[in-house]
Amino acid sequence: MSDAHSSTSWRQVEGMLAQAQAGDTEAENALFAYVRQRFEAIAAHMFRTRNDPAFSSSDVMQNLCLRLLETLREQRLNFHSARHFLAVAAKNLRWAALELLRRPALPHWDSVAERDQDTAGSRPQPVASTSSSPERWEAWQRFHELIDQPGVLEEEEREVVNLRWYHGLTQEEIARILQVSERTVKRYWHSAKEKLRRYLDLDDLK
Repeated sequence: MSDAHSSTSWRQVEGMLAQAQAGDTEAENALFAYVRQRFEAIAAHMFRTRNDPAFSSSDVMQNLCLRLLETLREQRLNFHSARHFLAVAAKNLRWAALELLRRPALPHWDSVAERDQDTAGSRPQPVASTSSSPERWEAWQRFHELIDQPGVLEEEEREVVNLRWYHGLTQEEIARILQVSERTVKRYWHSAKEKLRRYLDLDDLK
């Protein structure tokens, strides 16, 4: 259960949020571009399609990105801190990931994706494809569902999973956000994984 570290720090998110709430449209666009990048990174990790532009530009991905960002934009004035924004964004990233996994066309990415012609009209572009499997997708669906399932994780464990996995933040950054020691963050991260292992094999998510 690992994900690539985010290139955007939580301090940058904090700054973008403050500027966006002060009316800076460029900061607002940058904030939501960050969320879109996180969704694309999560999708690429689940479906093993890293560096595949056809996957991220597919109609399914584009539509889900639009819905995800529209939902967050509707709530943009209600975020009272970067920590709160990250929590809400993680919940919506989880929803979008589940929507993606539940799409019936997913097993046929390579057969249903459109083959666009280049400007000369003579050469098709690569289609979206995945080296993943239905069993892996089912494991990922179970993982996302378990995060919010009552009785599985404590609130502190859920927040660490949100920040560590959905946002790709380091344990040091998470410790600063939660105002606890890195040792405490490691303890929450370890206990969260142990509890999730009661319900699914985390090795299936690698």
